[in-house]
Order: sequence, then C-alpha cells, then structure tokens
Amino acid sequence: MLKCSQRQMLISVFSYIKAFDELEVMANFLMRWLRTLNVLQGGAIQFSRIGFNYNRPNMLMSLQEAENHVNAIYPVQSEDVGNNDNIEFNFLINISDLYFPKLTNGECQNINFLIQTQANIQFYNLYNQVNGIAKRKIDILIGRNLKELFIGNKEYLPENSESLPNRFNFVTKIRDECLAIMSDHAESSARVCQANVGQAPARQAALGAGLDVGVAVTTINKVCSSGLKSIMLAAQQIQTGHQNIVIGGGMESMSQVPYYLERGELPYGGAKLIDGVVKDGLTDAYDQHVHMGVCAEKTAKENSIGRGEQDEYAIQSYKLKQRKGTQIVSKDEEFTKVDFDKLKQLRAVFQKENGTITAGNASNLNDGACAALLSNSEIAKKYSLRPLAKIICFADAATNPIDFPVATVLVIPKLLSSASLKLGDISLFELNEAFSVVPLAAIKKLGLDPAKVNAHGGAVSLGHPIGMSGARILTHLVHALKPGQFGLAAICNGGGGASGMVIQKLE
Repeated sequence: MLKCSQRQMLISVFSYIKAFDELEVMANFLMRWLRTLNVLQGGAIQFSRIGFNYNRPNMLMSLQEAENHVNAIYPVQSEDVGNNDNIEFNFLINISDLYFPKLTNGECQNINFLIQTQANIQFYNLYNQVNGIAKRKIDILIGRNLKELFIGNKEYLPENSESLPNRFNFVTKIRDECLAIMSDHAESSARVCQANVGQAPARQAALGAGLDVGVAVTTINKVCSSGLKSIMLAAQQIQTGHQNIVIGGGMESMSQVPYYLERGELPYGGAKLIDGVVKDGLTDAYDQHVHMGVCAEKTAKENSIGRGEQDEYAIQSYKLKQRKGTQIVSKDEEFTKVDFDKLKQLRAVFQKENGTITAGNASNLNDGACAALLSNSEIAKKYSLRPLAKIICFADAATNPIDFPVATVLVIPKLLSSASLKLGDISLFELNEAFSVVPLAAIKKLGLDPAKVNAHGGAVSLGHPIGMSGARILTHLVHALKPGQFGLAAICNGGGGASGMVIQKLE
C-alpha cells in the first residue's frame, strides 16, 4: 500500500510521458491509467519501459513542464486538499523491471525504471508472463479487452402500430449467430419516453428476441444521448470484467407516445391532456421550462448562425442522405418527403420575430431502433468473430441546461484528449442533428472541416428517434469509416449534457 498526493502522482507520471512516445502501446497504457485516476478510489499504476535509453537528451519533461500540463487538464479544486491528499494506491501487479522509490513525507518521487531484461522485450511479452488475475486488472486499466466492438446492422423502421420492443426484437435478432455462442451475457437498451410501453422495455425486447431468461437487462435514459450511453455502459461492463459479451443500443417510437392526464379529481370544465413527447422528451425541465427549440434559438443567436445557413445545412443533409446506398427496410420515408423550395419558406416555430429554427432545419418525430454487439478479445478469438471496430475512448460533458446544443462542443475536446488525437486525425464526425444549429455551432467553435461532419446526412433528413439516435450515429461511423481511420460520434441531450465516443475501423 502506498500513499501520496494524487496531484503529485500525476506530475511525476507526466514527467516521464515523453519516454513512451516511441512505443505506442506503452503510451496508451500510461494515458489510460491517468484517465482512471479520477474515477477509481484506489487506482493503480505499474509501468514497464524496456529498452529505455537514459542517455538520450530531451526525452523527459521537466517537473515544471509536467506540473503545468497537469494544471491545464486537472485544475486545483477543493477536493485536492484535506483527506484526498493521501489517496491510497494499491499495487496490482509486480513486474521486476520497475519500482517506485521510497516515498518521503507523503510526497511521490519520480518513477525510476530499471533495465534488468533484454532491451528489445516488448510490453506484451511481460504482460503474458503474469498470472490471470493480474492480467485482468491490467485489462481494466488499459481497456485491453475493449478492442473489439461488434456492431449489428442498424435499422430505420417506418411508423406503424407495432410495439417498439417488438421492433427492437427485429434488430437484436440480426446477430443471433453471435448471440448463440454464449448464454451468459447482458443487454442494455435505451428508451426515453417509456410511458404505456409496459415494464422494462429493454427486458421485453431481450425476451422477445429469444434471449435466455437468465440474461441481465437494463433500460437506460439519458434523453437524446441514451442510445450512445447504453453502448458506453455496455463497454464498461466488459472493461471491468462483469460481462464478456453485451448488446447495447436504443429504441424509440415517438409516434406511439401517449398523452397524459394528471391523477386526481377532474376539475370543472374538463382536464388538460399533456403531450408525452413534448413533456418528457422535448422540454427543458429545469429553470426555463421551454421547448428544446427555444434553446436552439439561443445557440443560433449567440453564435451568429442565421436562418439561411441553417436551411442550407438542412438541404445538404437531405441531399447527402438521398445518395445513401441500399437499405434493409423496404421504404425509409423521411428523407423523401422534402421540398427544398418550400423548406426555405417555412415559418420559424419557436420565435416569431427573427426566429431561425423551422420544421425544415430541425429533426422530426420518428420511430427507430438500433443495436450494437460488443465483446472482449478473448470471446472474439474463441468464436472467430470478426471485429468491425475498436473503441478508443468515450466521455460525457455538461453545461447549463438551456445551452444543451453546445454541449457537443465540450465533449469533443475531452474525447480527443483521452484518445491522444488531434482534430486532423479524425476522418469522420457524426454529430447528431437535433437541430441544424448543433453541428453548425460545433463546426464554428472548434474549426471542424464541414466535409467531415455528417458526410452522409444526419437526423435532420433521416429523423431523430430520441432514444435511438446515439446508437445510430456510432454504428453509421463503423460502416462509413475505412480501415485504420478514426471516427468521432457525439450527441447532445436535454439537461445540458452530451456523450461521445472515438472508434477506429479495423481491417
């Protein structure tokens, strides 16, 4: 057991980051551990840098450089003082090639690496020498068993009277050949407007798809980010060793959300019906109690994004979607209903005077379901499953509820930092188009290349079933990227939040 200041530990570790630059796997190992430091109570750190040349000049950051770097990404907060100055770190694994020097007065000294083995031995040779328990603990730190992300086909289902859990059954059955390999797996599915659907809609979908009654199922609700958050939680289940194979995804049938009648005695003159879609899906439930479109108008005004720019973006979204390839369903009606001349003449919906948000440059009410199958590397190898992509990282961000359209702008830098990537490294961005102003604000604030953003159209033209869209943008990335390319999916949600994920397409 070792005690030291969390901040001092970070500074000491960052002072050695440059030593890992030439060995990518070790750099990833280091950075992934640093990301867990803010999450795990105990945390853990064990590195190996075999073949490190102490005589190479300018390899290391100075302690001052390291401290500046830490301060930039980890500002001093009240939590950094008091009891948190003595965070306990459990050593999870002993590798003879390194050690921590003796600590003095509770301060963590620089990490020293001992060269005791052949210079060309790589990390995975060491990894393979340790016992299974130690491997699992390293896996948790570096996300090793998150390398393969298995994606089921995405479906865009036309509106009809079929219950939504049955629609999700159709999606999950697509991967029956993979699901059949294990009876001990889990499923998490997202649904935002759950009224009148019945108990635990994700459980309904799982059993309806023929999964074993022993399969653990959870329904997720993070408003518009629900579908992506479901996949993030599925990944965490695998990362922490709780499951080996998990289905994550989202479903929403906005055409079937009921009207509500408040419980209690009916007043004289009748009662008022409440639209469930507007109440639970599209209204700020915090200080303002306004429609999401009003929030979008605020974003447009503050970022000088006019009506014409939004209309042109919406038209481009429709045109790109019309170029899309074959589809499994016989008809996807949404993107074929547009009249570009009339779109520019539509009245603003949420702000009569100088309003910019219209029915044409915003997403519509839609139904849909989407699923993704995730597995760890051991299961993939055991059953000869072909991985489509690997998860690099995922993150959440938040701001004021009324500013939810710009929450996407906040999560993208966090993702790039976690992945140790730059904007130029990302080949495609899938940013959910709740309103045209959402991706336009991200393009403007972050300097994104418009050609890389929603290159095949988005929710404005395709539709935005709110519990499903996060899963859709991710699975679209998986199929749109070329081998080796990185893609970033991000989606904002009511309440001022956003979720995102970076993936890399595999061969």
